[in-house]
Amino acid sequence: MKRLVLWLLCLFASGQIEAVGRVAAIPRPFTGEWNAVLASCEGREGDGHVTVSTTQLSFYESSGAVSAVRVLGPLDIVVDAEMAGEGETWLDHLHFRLSSDKRSLTVLGMGAQPWVLYRCPMPSR
Repeated sequence: MKRLVLWLLCLFASGQIEAVGRVAAIPRPFTGEWNAVLASCEGREGDGHVTVSTTQLSFYESSGAVSAVRVLGPLDIVVDAEMAGEGETWLDHLHFRLSSDKRSLTVLGMGAQPWVLYRCPMPSR
């Protein structure tokens, strides 16, 4: 609990928090390239690939701008995004839960089963 309070205080002091429990953007630990199959990360495409930036979500056939982020804990956030894809638009509420080692991301709220994604390695330069 003490760690969570300190983490929220740091976000507040840095100006990233609009109000307790709300942040202006997706926190960095959640950002990156994710894939349902780790071996498929290299292609950066396919229906299991998701890109999460601080202000944008991109899925295989849809993407959207982040409109709100609620922090439930250091490893739990709920993202509201204005999504568009396949000729339609909608407001989505996605619950993201990071594993303790931050190598997997579980997406809740996209159907009946949680969707587990794995952090793609950074491309070599």
